Amino acid sequence: MFNLNKKFAIGAVVLFSVAFAACTQKNLDSPNSSTTQSPSITQAVQIGDIDNPNYQDPNDMDENNFGGEILATPTPTPLVLDPTPTPIPNTENLINPDENQESAGVNEDQLVGNQSEQGTIKDENDINKSFFVTFDGVKVELCPYAGLTLNPASSDDIDAAVANKLASIKEEIYISDPAKVGDFVNITYYANVIDDSFEYENAYNEDGIVSRLGYNELILGFENHIIGKRAGDTTSFKYTFASDYPDERYAGKTATFYITVNSVYRYVSPSLSDESVNTYFGYANVSDFVMDIKKEANRKAYENQIWDVLLNNTEVSNTKSSDIKSYADFLYQKYMNFADANSWQYDFDTAACIEANFGYASLDALKKQTDAVARSKYKEYYIIRAIAKDMGIEKLSSDDYSYRFNEYMASIDFNSTLPYEYNEFETDYEIYKSVVMDFIISKAKFTK
Repeated sequence: MFNLNKKFAIGAVVLFSVAFAACTQKNLDSPNSSTTQSPSITQAVQIGDIDNPNYQDPNDMDENNFGGEILATPTPTPLVLDPTPTPIPNTENLINPDENQESAGVNEDQLVGNQSEQGTIKDENDINKSFFVTFDGVKVELCPYAGLTLNPASSDDIDAAVANKLASIKEEIYISDPAKVGDFVNITYYANVIDDSFEYENAYNEDGIVSRLGYNELILGFENHIIGKRAGDTTSFKYTFASDYPDERYAGKTATFYITVNSVYRYVSPSLSDESVNTYFGYANVSDFVMDIKKEANRKAYENQIWDVLLNNTEVSNTKSSDIKSYADFLYQKYMNFADANSWQYDFDTAACIEANFGYASLDALKKQTDAVARSKYKEYYIIRAIAKDMGIEKLSSDDYSYRFNEYMASIDFNSTLPYEYNEFETDYEIYKSVVMDFIISKAKFTK
């Protein structure tokens, strides 16, 4: 009869971790969220990809120096919230790019006339005036990097940055309408399993669990009995586990579920208003909010243009293949760690798990991509460290390094699909990159 020791056994195997009910924010960022649990916990998955460097230059790579095929990065499936958030007004009407030069993060004496969209060397002839810097035995032929002409972010880019910032906030809205795909539901359930000897096992979920409908978080067919139900509705149905179900205690057995829908809700992003930016971001008004977003967008635009110049006009030789391989192996292993924790959802097929979550058609395709990313990122790293050395910074002081380290850690998304894992090379890359970019931007000229 009722076995207290197995009170939650079926709930754990059939549905998902109660811990998932206490933390659903991750569901908001991707249509297929994932948790690292045992095979009897959850079927949640998430689309995403490795942080591929923005600037890969296949034409500048050979087999000894960053050669290899650069594969397209799979595009994550976008999250669509319902109802649609209020459209973002054009921020060009809020702040004129020429009205306040501080918003561009530059000094007035750095401003020049309008230029092309690409970052450029201040003198076209300077592109040929390269010079060599050796860092850690790696030879880097640098182009001049001080005095570049850079362009601020476009109004479209700023609008997109404002929209993305607002989209990072989700307001929980409870509804009385029937539940539909994309909605969140809180349910409680009672499950009864009968085996061949008619002995009963029972499971009861007391506190309620949360699931986003249509996002593969419940066993196959389960959601069909919840979609269309309202808060307060009840329903029941029978479910027969597959004969090859991983947990042999339930393989081939039939369970009857009795479900109560406790609530139905969805998350929407706030509209752009003085009230919303004050409530969620602490700004006094929209203009102050957009001003800071504009600074961030300009910084991103400047860095993109700097990389465009550096990667297309710098040569790197005598690279350390062992270091590059070590980093490539680290990147590949991050995916394997994810697959080890989640492949149970795909009959323990590692390749199927990787393809479903990250879009790679095979493990070989994934390996090629991680190899290419490692080569590309190491080229950027050698350029960064060569410039830092040319600036007179062979090594940052411990205080400077700690300051930059804290800034870097604050920027990490610890809820990403591929869990963050500390890597010394990645950390050095980000820290010295921030130093070098600060310097180049401080020496640049900017279009009005």
